[in-house]
Amino acid sequence: MRPIPIHQILSRQEMWETISDLQRNRRGNDQQNLIIFRLSACCGLRVSEIGHLECRDFAFSAKLPTIHIRAGICKTKVGRHVPLWWDSSTRDDLQQWVAYQESRGRKFLLDNRDGRPFAECAGGRQLLYSRWKTAIRTLGVDRIKQLSIHCGRKSFITHALAVGSHQRGLREVMQAVGHSSLSVTSRYLGLLDAERATELFGRDRLLGESVTQPIRISEAG
Repeated sequence: MRPIPIHQILSRQEMWETISDLQRNRRGNDQQNLIIFRLSACCGLRVSEIGHLECRDFAFSAKLPTIHIRAGICKTKVGRHVPLWWDSSTRDDLQQWVAYQESRGRKFLLDNRDGRPFAECAGGRQLLYSRWKTAIRTLGVDRIKQLSIHCGRKSFITHALAVGSHQRGLREVMQAVGHSSLSVTSRYLGLLDAERATELFGRDRLLGESVTQPIRISEAG
């Protein structure tokens, strides 16, 4: 297998700049774009999985909160549970968005004005690619050209392996992202220096601070 190019991995600083920019601003589809970025870069979901998610797939009240990736939307056709307890800021943003969608009587996590999921919209997959690139606009033109939504998934795997703890061993990360074997996941080992942190994508790790900003919900198209 070819090595993973390091330029395809978002740095800690880039992760926070993107998240902070989306939380701070309320332009256009920023709220949806934050959720798309979170699911890709902070949960490791594939674009096909993101587009099919339903609000019922999220188990926030469980002792260990997860996203249930149903077998029918998985590349491998094997369902899995993606841990949300690895990062509370990601969980909180997703929980608020799910609550917002449910308050509007929506079934799907990401949908258009008519309530159709992105996966069933014309050009839905390309829409997710485009929205993800819009989400990282704060990183500049050069990085936007280098990165894609799949780089978000690669970044999640890399950061999850770099932050060592009993929760995030190689097998745990493999299961979280739905890889078929440990050899696939192990390609991401050593891309970042090993470190220890309580939260995977919270400010305490990304910037050495402890304050996080909640997502702000407004009526968006």
